[in-house]
Amino acid sequence: VFYIPDSVETINSSAFGYHPIGKNIAIPASVTNFPSNSLSVFPDDLQLIVPSGSAAEAYAIRTGMNYRLKED
Repeated sequence: VFYIPDSVETINSSAFGYHPIGKNIAIPASVTNFPSNSLSVFPDDLQLIVPSGSAAEAYAIRTGMNYRLKED
C-alpha cells in the first residue's frame, strides 16, 4: 500500500501516470482537491483506500475508480 501523507491537500491529474506505485493507494481526508480525470493511465489497476464520507470517496464514486473504505 502506498500512503499519501496527511499533509497533502491536492492530487494532480495522472499523478501516478504510467508508473504505478502499487495496486493500493491510501488517501487521507486531508486531500480535498482531485483532477477532473483519472489519477492514473491505468485506473483499473488501482484500488483507492479512502475515509468514509471524504472527498476521496466522492472522487472514486464520480470517476468509477475501484475503492474501499479505510478501516479505523
